[in-house]
Amino acid sequence: MKLVRYFMMLTLILLSSSLLHAQNISGTYKTDFGTLTIQQNGWQVAGTYDHMGGRIEGTLNGYTLSGMWYQTNGKGRFIFTFNTDGSGFKGKWGYDTAELSGTWNGTRIGAVTPQPVMLVAGIFDTDFGELTLQQNGISVTGTYTHQNGRVEGTLNGNTFAGWWYQSNGKGRVVFVFDSGASSFTGKWSYNDAEPSSPWNGKRKAGTTAPSAPPPPSAIPEGTLSPPSTIQLPAVEGAEIFNNWNKTAVQEGPRGATYFYLAKPATVTRIVNYHWNGGRGQTPGWIGLRDQNGRTYGPWSAAGTSGTGGAQNVNWIVIPNAALPAGLYEVIDSDPSTWSYNAGSFGCGFSIIYTQ
Repeated sequence: MKLVRYFMMLTLILLSSSLLHAQNISGTYKTDFGTLTIQQNGWQVAGTYDHMGGRIEGTLNGYTLSGMWYQTNGKGRFIFTFNTDGSGFKGKWGYDTAELSGTWNGTRIGAVTPQPVMLVAGIFDTDFGELTLQQNGISVTGTYTHQNGRVEGTLNGNTFAGWWYQSNGKGRVVFVFDSGASSFTGKWSYNDAEPSSPWNGKRKAGTTAPSAPPPPSAIPEGTLSPPSTIQLPAVEGAEIFNNWNKTAVQEGPRGATYFYLAKPATVTRIVNYHWNGGRGQTPGWIGLRDQNGRTYGPWSAAGTSGTGGAQNVNWIVIPNAALPAGLYEVIDSDPSTWSYNAGSFGCGFSIIYTQ
C-alpha cells in the first residue's frame, strides 16, 4: 500500500507541474478598471487597461500573478489569482506599498494571439549618451553614460516601460520603438511623475536589430567540424551566460536564446540542454548568429550524461571562435528536443564560456 501511495503522490506532483507550465493567461479581460489586455512571456507578464492610461507588469507563479500597476495618477501593488480554467481572476490592489485592500476582479472576454517578442537589445545613441540594452524575453535592462545611468523594465509590444537610476536621482521612463527597433521615441520623469521630457534614441551604426533565426537549411552543408570524436578539454575561460535552472523543463523553446558580448572575446565552450523526457538526443550541432546575420560554425556537439545517467542530455561544443562585440543568437540543430522553462523565459537552455 505504501508503494501505491508513493506512486499516487508522484503522479499528482507531475500533474501539478504540468499544469503550472501549461498555464497561459494571455487574453483580454473585463475588469473593475475597464478592459485589461495581458501578454505573457514565460513567467513574465505585461498588460494595459482603460482606466487612467493604466498598465501592469509582474510575474506569474502557478495561478498567481503579482506585481505593480501604474496610472497617470499614481502606482501601487496588485495580486491576481486566476481560475484553473483561465476564465477569470479575483484580485486585490493597493497604493504604493500599502496593504492590498481594493477589489480588482476580471472575466476573460477574448483571446490574444501571442506576439513574437520584439528584439531591442543593442547600442543606441540617445539624448543622454550611449545606451546599451540587454534583453531576456520581455525583461530589458541597460546602462548609459550620463551620470552612470541604468534602466530596467518590461517590453509590451514595441513599448518599453520602467525606471531609470542615476547617481543624482531616479524616475520613470517609456520608450516606443519603431517597427525595426532601429530607433525609439521616449519620455522620462523624476520619481513617480508621468514621463513628459524627451529621451529619444537611434541604434548605433553596425548594431542592427537581430532578425528571426534561420532554418537549419540556411547553414551550408559540409561546414560541420569532424563529428563527435571531440575530446573535451577542461573548461577554459569564464562563464558569461547561463539561463539553466533546476525547475522542470519542456522541449521546443518559444523564443530565441541570445547573449551579449560587451567587448571582443573568444567563445571557448557552449553547452545546450536536451533533457527530452530523460531520453536525451543524439548530438547534432550548435552554431551562433550575430546581429548582422553572419553565421559562426556550426560545430558538431559531443553528448554527456545528466540526471539519473540519462545519455546525451548535455550537448557540448568547443568553438574557440574569436568574436567581435555584439549580440549573438545560439542556434541548435534540434530545437524540438532543446529544453526550456519559465525560468529561462521560454528560451533554450544554454551556457556560454569566453576568454
